[in-house]
Amino acid sequence: MDRTPIRGTTFLGGCDSPSVLVKLYEEHKGKCEVLEDELTELIKCLFTWKGGLYIEKPLLNEQDPLTKSFDIYQKIVREYRLARSLRRDTDVAEPQHSGGPTKARQAMQLRELDQQRGPTSTACSSHIWNHTFNFINSMSLKCAIQLGIPDIIHNHGQPMTLSDLVKSLPISNINGKTRNCIYRLMRILFHAGFFAEKKEEEKEEEGYLLTPTSRLFLKNEPLSLVPFLQVQLDPMMMDPWQCLGKWFKNGDHSSSTTPFGAVHGKSFFEYSVDEPRFNRLFNESMSCDAAWVTSVITEYCKGAFEGLKSLVDIGGGTGTLAKAIVDTFPQISCTVFDLPQVIEGCEGSKNITYVSGDMFKFNPSVDVIFLKGILHDWSDEDCIKILKKCEKAIPIKENGARVIIIDMVLMGQKGDHNAYETKLFMDVLIMVHPFGKERSQQEWAKLFSDSGFSVWLSSGLGRVNPESARVI
Repeated sequence: MDRTPIRGTTFLGGCDSPSVLVKLYEEHKGKCEVLEDELTELIKCLFTWKGGLYIEKPLLNEQDPLTKSFDIYQKIVREYRLARSLRRDTDVAEPQHSGGPTKARQAMQLRELDQQRGPTSTACSSHIWNHTFNFINSMSLKCAIQLGIPDIIHNHGQPMTLSDLVKSLPISNINGKTRNCIYRLMRILFHAGFFAEKKEEEKEEEGYLLTPTSRLFLKNEPLSLVPFLQVQLDPMMMDPWQCLGKWFKNGDHSSSTTPFGAVHGKSFFEYSVDEPRFNRLFNESMSCDAAWVTSVITEYCKGAFEGLKSLVDIGGGTGTLAKAIVDTFPQISCTVFDLPQVIEGCEGSKNITYVSGDMFKFNPSVDVIFLKGILHDWSDEDCIKILKKCEKAIPIKENGARVIIIDMVLMGQKGDHNAYETKLFMDVLIMVHPFGKERSQQEWAKLFSDSGFSVWLSSGLGRVNPESARVI
């Protein structure tokens, strides 16, 4: 290959300049086949040959991914250092070979060192880099929602080109730089699977389409997850993560001194009482979660509600779930029980009544007590207090009286990797904010037993059992 010096800026900021690549190539050409091959591949990946010079490519496209280039670069630097070290050692041990070790022998030594080390440092560093930068996916998605991109593409009615998208965005001072920035934002969201691309026959430029995932960010989507994303990525929820290490070091790990409390000066639920904006965001988030749960239980869990006359939804928020239950089972009278600031302004109906109060002090008399996503917010001690209040409030085993609990169950790593990872995320999330926990089947069973309930646990939705406590 032509070895004309490369002109260019530093590669990946802070690393050796591209000209060093050719210098390495020159120094080891004919001495180390492994290094030579990797250098050749990297140079082809990063540069184009124009007018007698190697010119850096302005953007790395899908055929020249940044991760691949960086992996190769890291391997080059590592092998370069190893080769220099091996050459020094060999020069001392074998002075009779003035030309140093043969190419085959040096390549073999490098491979043996790699095998002894296990996973390459490149693979490990790439893993770390990707996890470190995971927040970029989240914040890019938040930005797209703030700009209204999902609804703009949806309302366009056909694949939307970048040019049309940029013109439709609520931004000022649109220029070439703006277009490039939006392109880069859409590129990472396309890579993450939130948007698709399709080329129309009459247009040269590809257009963006929604995917089933991004449809969940439409304003009029009944199961929209926009409120959930907005509250989780709000600075109020993000700031506590900055002091997680300090919280562990301090050693006072309880619901009164969570990382959330350390940052905001009060517990998670106390903060929701005193901060109207946060209270609104959180309630909207819980409503969208309730809408999703409603779609599941009304389709798969009807047997759990048949024959019931009354139900109280503890921590029922603004009544999203109760309204769906009443619509599906009009014979049931529902009471939505929550804190005063949560149900403020909510209007009851023929079958729905709103009652404010403290779940640790309530004493209703109903057929069924419903707890959706409540117990995972609390410690085992607090959960036992809540469940014992439930036990006193219902006539055990008479007329099918029961406590119905909908919550996560940690099932181990078998099965859906993404679903398990979501549960692990949620477990640490509620440790940082309200100081609750996600529980395994064994932990749920012990919790119910300690609360005085006979227990039947289901591994999935839709199964019923006439015992007094159940997870569905």
